[in-house]
Amino acid sequence: MGGKSNHSLIQQLKISALRALGRREHSRIELRIKLLCRAERILAKIEETPSSVPAIIDHLLDELEEQGWLNEKRFVTDYINVCRRKHYGPLLMQAKLTQHGIAQSLIADCLPDERESVVLAAAACQKKFGAREGTHTIATRVRTQQINYLQKRGFTMHTISTLFRNEGWE
Repeated sequence: MGGKSNHSLIQQLKISALRALGRREHSRIELRIKLLCRAERILAKIEETPSSVPAIIDHLLDELEEQGWLNEKRFVTDYINVCRRKHYGPLLMQAKLTQHGIAQSLIADCLPDERESVVLAAAACQKKFGAREGTHTIATRVRTQQINYLQKRGFTMHTISTLFRNEGWE
C-alpha cells in the first residue's frame, strides 16, 4: 500500500472515528471493531489489502486517547447512566461493560453502591409491577415474579431482600 493511499486510509478512519465518538462514547475495543470494518470497506473499493491495518488503527486509537476524544472512564460513566435509566442492576451493568472490554477495576469504581442499587431495584419493580400498596403481604406467585424479574435485571439477592424488607414491599 502506497504512502498516499495509506495517508488517505488514515484520514478516512479518523473521520469515521470522530463521527462515531461525536454520536456517543465508545470503548476502545468497540471503536476498534468499527474501524476495522470501515477499513475493510474502504480497502475493498480501492482493491488493496495491507497487513498493517490493525497497527494503523491501534496507532489512531492511541492518538485519540492522547487528545481526549476516546476515554474509557467517560464511556463507563455514560454507559452506567444509560443502564440506570433502563433500571439495570449492578450485575448486569458489570456483565455488559465486561463485554465491551472494560477493566474490572474501572467497572468496580463506577458501579452503584448498595444503597443506590436498592433505589434502582425499587424503581424497576415499581415500573414493572405498578405502585406498591402500603406494606401488605403480596401473594407468593407475584413475589416470585418480582424476584425473578429483578434478578434478570442484574440485582443481587441481597439488594432484592433489602428492598422488600426496608422499603415496605413486604
